[in-house]
Amino acid sequence: METTLLPIALGLVMLGLGLSLTTADFARVAHPPKGGGHRAGLLIRRWRPAFADRMDKPVRIGSAVILVLVIAGAVIENIEILRENFAALAGITILFCVLSLTIGYFVPRMFSVTEGESIEIAFEVGIHNATLAIVVAQSVLLSTEMSLPAATYGVLMFFIAAGFGLLIKRRAACDAQTTVAA
Repeated sequence: METTLLPIALGLVMLGLGLSLTTADFARVAHPPKGGGHRAGLLIRRWRPAFADRMDKPVRIGSAVILVLVIAGAVIENIEILRENFAALAGITILFCVLSLTIGYFVPRMFSVTEGESIEIAFEVGIHNATLAIVVAQSVLLSTEMSLPAATYGVLMFFIAAGFGLLIKRRAACDAQTTVAA
């Protein structure tokens, strides 16, 4: 699984991210994206925008399925070691997930990125960390044990991201009520 599927999984995730981006999205940052999938997605968007629009949702769904499969594979492959170390890994992975989502949301807001785009960035950062970390641990470092924190993150991240989504949704509803009242 490590040497074949993980790089393909990461490539599909990165392609999905790139399909929704335009070069104008990077005008607020100092350098262009470096990921190959992002570049491929940007090129598809530039040369075939209608195709990119049609493929955006299926590729995102495919990316989510692959994300779940990668995390499940890492968990299944290391279930005993994970059971032994889950308590030690849980606290730091929860903290990292919360920080990833928070930074992924507030940093774009500081640069006047829209609310919706900031939420999307927060989820992209918060969710794709698990896949990237598992890919690096298993295919670059060649260590399934090193993928355990990422697998723990991947399992816990779904619950934390759901909570984060609810908080942001409530915040947006409160902001909307305040605007209507004013």
